[in-house]
Amino acid sequence: MVKSAKIANMGFVCALLVVIIHLADAPRDVGTPSWLAYAFVRQILATVAVPYFFLVSGYFLAQRSGESGWWGRALLKRLRTLGVPYLVWCLVPFLLFSVLWPVGSPDGICARAQMKASSVAAAFGLNFFTNPEANRPLWYLRDLFLLVLLSPLVGWLVRKTRGWILVAFGVLYLALNPGTLDFPGFWLGQRWRIVWAFGFSVEGLVYFSVGWFFAVHPMTLTRRTGLTAGAAGFAIGLVGVKLAASGSPWFGYACELSIPFVLAFLWTVMSPKPWHPLLVGNAFAIYVMHPVFLRLMLEPRRLLPDMPSMCFVEWAIAVGLTMLLAVALRKFAPRFAHLAFGGR
Repeated sequence: MVKSAKIANMGFVCALLVVIIHLADAPRDVGTPSWLAYAFVRQILATVAVPYFFLVSGYFLAQRSGESGWWGRALLKRLRTLGVPYLVWCLVPFLLFSVLWPVGSPDGICARAQMKASSVAAAFGLNFFTNPEANRPLWYLRDLFLLVLLSPLVGWLVRKTRGWILVAFGVLYLALNPGTLDFPGFWLGQRWRIVWAFGFSVEGLVYFSVGWFFAVHPMTLTRRTGLTAGAAGFAIGLVGVKLAASGSPWFGYACELSIPFVLAFLWTVMSPKPWHPLLVGNAFAIYVMHPVFLRLMLEPRRLLPDMPSMCFVEWAIAVGLTMLLAVALRKFAPRFAHLAFGGR
């Protein structure tokens, strides 16, 4: 009960952190208090969110892997819990911003698609050299389904190598994904970096496999170890913040290296008591819907005061509106909500 509550609570926190990643107007005055606050949350805390989702997904799937017919059932279940929400929350912004209201900037988190086959395919994530342009954060759902598809191989490798395959996956991760798409002179071109970051995420492969390993080889994280890991993670992350402030592309590697330590810290300090279902029950809804509200706020946001800290107001508005819509859908359109949120 304690572990399941911590998993759910942390999932909600990570969903909130994902919204931080996608804010349009971050403070730009390097060294100011608002910039430091944003940089700490964005580059040190928020970077753990999606790795956590991959890790938990691998953990839960591995627990079922010993059952007869588990893989087929897992694929069918993910078609409902990942595939249907993916289609719905790509279709909604596509209709809104490419068909019904094609105004404003063509770019952004819910990009406007041109009415031609290649652009529409990219909008719905059928081009692995770009994100699902209709709703970019849904690359995670696409990648997770691919990992579930490959999960028998992942599980076999983790079992046969007794976990040492994680080292190889980690090296591959650092070799293919420098943590930023803006890295002049990197040995891979940007299009291929997009593939390994979002098309088939090597980061996702690493943390999905780590979750699988933890399910097979349970480990206990003491409070002292978790707090020590947190101190190390924050130190490494602050190096990344400093590198980013100086314009160095190497900041991405520091952020990547800080993730496991910060994850251990957050797990250690996470409340073991169940939070209200209104919160934890809408973590997935926040993830899939917040891009629509961030896009809708592009023009109205200009009416807000032009202050560095307004990005946090934008975050609060996006989260609040997403929660309100999720609650309204569950109340007034329960069948649609059941499909759109994958039964969550």
